[in-house]
Amino acid sequence: MTQTRDGFVNVAPGQGTGGRDQPYQMEATTEQHTSGQPPHNTRSVVLKFFQDLGGAHPSTWYKAFNYNLGTKQPITFDTLFAPGTTPLDTIFPIVQRELERQTPLGAAIPPSTGLDPSRYQNFAITDDHLIFYFTQGEMLPALAGATQARVPRSAIPPLAI
Repeated sequence: MTQTRDGFVNVAPGQGTGGRDQPYQMEATTEQHTSGQPPHNTRSVVLKFFQDLGGAHPSTWYKAFNYNLGTKQPITFDTLFAPGTTPLDTIFPIVQRELERQTPLGAAIPPSTGLDPSRYQNFAITDDHLIFYFTQGEMLPALAGATQARVPRSAIPPLAI
């Protein structure tokens, strides 16, 4: 968070630098989710960053942290599913339908994008869903903004956590 704030402060004009009529804004909010019952439960914390530097389009992005409270270990997309499974074969079509329903742009997500595990690194775990958070331009054109998709846990391979 400090790095993001410092970058914003370096770009937004300070007092006496002119350009103060621009609507420079930065906001960071959090969302928290839990899953399971103690002592084998998980906690997800999702940071949402909004930044407006006075350009045509502000930007929004996410950073998610997931933790297995039972094992005291972080959870990543790579450790979320059992080895040897291909969860994106099931997750991608659900995400694609969900994002197309949310955004009236009519933009399809190419398989090379939708099946890329690096696109699914920001997620939260609930008892009923995996919630994937996508930065502007990550899955859909940037004009669509930041998006998120809820994938029912009942529709995907069992989690390894």
